[in-house]
Amino acid sequence: MSQADERNRLEDDFHGLAGRIDRLTKTSPAQTTLDPDRLSRWQNLYETEAAEVVRRRDSILREGGVAQKIPTSAELTEWNAHARKILEGAPDEPFAN
Repeated sequence: MSQADERNRLEDDFHGLAGRIDRLTKTSPAQTTLDPDRLSRWQNLYETEAAEVVRRRDSILREGGVAQKIPTSAELTEWNAHARKILEGAPDEPFAN
């Protein structure tokens, strides 16, 4: 796998992780099939860190074809590890059929 392919894979992984975090932060504990107590605790515990992941994601979205930031493979590797750590205690999302 070329370095460009690896970097693209890392970015795709990050977008998936950040999207999951974004959904969890926006989900109302009162209106979900997830464990509402667990979701609420997770949202309170990771509020700041989740916002940082979403901010990073938003900085690399290509609005009009131009990214505000182009992270390196090393940065993406670090960002992915951080996002995965945040998601360790997150309530599981139901699988789509």
